[in-house]
Amino acid sequence: MLYVMKLKKIKRLLKFRIYLKNRMKNFTNITTGISVSNFEKSLEWYKAWLWEPSAIPMKGLAEWEILPNALIWVWQSEDENFQKSDVIIWVKNLYEYTEELKSLWVEVWEIMDYWFVFCATILDPDWNKITFAEEKK
Repeated sequence: MLYVMKLKKIKRLLKFRIYLKNRMKNFTNITTGISVSNFEKSLEWYKAWLWEPSAIPMKGLAEWEILPNALIWVWQSEDENFQKSDVIIWVKNLYEYTEELKSLWVEVWEIMDYWFVFCATILDPDWNKITFAEEKK
């Protein structure tokens, strides 16, 4: 009886994985949005460690394509009490990248060693968190 129950559970899990895989075939891009209180000030801050935006499609919105089909949007919030963002960007060499950020006068928190990943965080002028992560090998 227990064996039959386990088989049914495994069958349901496999069906669910196939369902998710089929749904993801429809995905084309991923965009993360970061709300800011002062667009011009934040734009300069992001340009200092990223680069010039890939596009500024409208007033108060800047877009960086950090990988093909992976975008970061920074936009002017209309709401004073906007929710802070938390973004994770995976990098190949965290130590090297944090040194580069420091050379650009970006304040970087110390590298944290978690059981499967190294992480370092920076805060934008509105205290949005951008965490850089490197998978342990």
